[in-house]
Amino acid sequence: MTNPRSNAAECSPQHALVSEVFALATRRRRGRTVALWLTGHTSRALQESMLVYSTLDRRSRCPPRSRLTTTNPPAQQPPVGKVFGFTGPHRRAFVRTYVLSKTMFFWRDVHSPRVRLFIYEIVYSLCRAMGRRPLALRWLRLDRVSTVFGVFNIRPGTIDAACVSPAFERPDLDHLLARLLEFLSAGRSVQFLDVGADVGTYAISVINHLQGHGDIRAVAFEPSRSSCELLRKNLRDNDLETLVAVRQLALGDGSVKSALLRFDLREPGGSGLTPVWVQGTEFEQVQVSTIDAELASSVPDVLVLKLDVEGSEIPVLDGARTTLAAAEEVLLLVEDFIDDSVVDYLKDSGWSFNDKLTPYNSFWSMRRNDS
Repeated sequence: MTNPRSNAAECSPQHALVSEVFALATRRRRGRTVALWLTGHTSRALQESMLVYSTLDRRSRCPPRSRLTTTNPPAQQPPVGKVFGFTGPHRRAFVRTYVLSKTMFFWRDVHSPRVRLFIYEIVYSLCRAMGRRPLALRWLRLDRVSTVFGVFNIRPGTIDAACVSPAFERPDLDHLLARLLEFLSAGRSVQFLDVGADVGTYAISVINHLQGHGDIRAVAFEPSRSSCELLRKNLRDNDLETLVAVRQLALGDGSVKSALLRFDLREPGGSGLTPVWVQGTEFEQVQVSTIDAELASSVPDVLVLKLDVEGSEIPVLDGARTTLAAAEEVLLLVEDFIDDSVVDYLKDSGWSFNDKLTPYNSFWSMRRNDS
């Protein structure tokens, strides 16, 4: 149920940030263009992006182990007790990365169709900056996108194209890959859960990038029928069927076994179970399970959880208490801008805040001796 920051996002900090991007793009700074300012002040997130890209073998989706382990330094652990927030420096770093990912680095990271996807990205960003619903742009005939992260089949006329773009949540994805590599390089086994997988942007990017570099397993949860069909197709086209298990399920706290999934045909990645947070006129009856039930026979050393469920984050975490307590260490990438009460929930539940690199998500961690 991944959503490129739509619906509630139009009233979120992201709207202001995208507007700031376009203000920067037309501004001169002491006679120099903003491009020079951007390249001269790279953020940590941008440096991670460059390091991650440097490890990708252009001839293969899976980079050689020696190159990856030598070019990617271990991610720096944040200080204990770091205060949650998205400050001015974070905002400026995000804007820089956003601009570069959608312009200069776009031509490096997209294999095909470059021109059509670039047109879509520019129009999409302009619509968001103006607070408008993104145009469908069906005439672009975008039904398949190939990038450095994998091959993705998408639904033409929807915002799927934004979801699979290499610019999508790029600081978060790059940081996640760096942390995962750190765990694998230390010889630890990792279980990656993509909750709200949509068409597979995160699951495919993670496994394509890290397969062959250690013991990593992945499970992708996606309740929507159409999204799950595309997820399975994308795994086949990336030769990842045996490496990523797919569960066509919604997740919750165990209080219900089925529920109505609400979604918008133009923005299918924004589907969810919580009507107050999800817009759309389409509904689908889906099964609901819990992480504890789905991982009952598997106790990982390191559990890495990407959670994007449009306002249902707290019930999903409530349904994972046993699994979280059993793991030696847990890393969480959670969407926090739709229902921001999840931040207080995490603080009260003993999680340690790590980083917030985008307006959409934040990183948290928990170790067994912390809980």
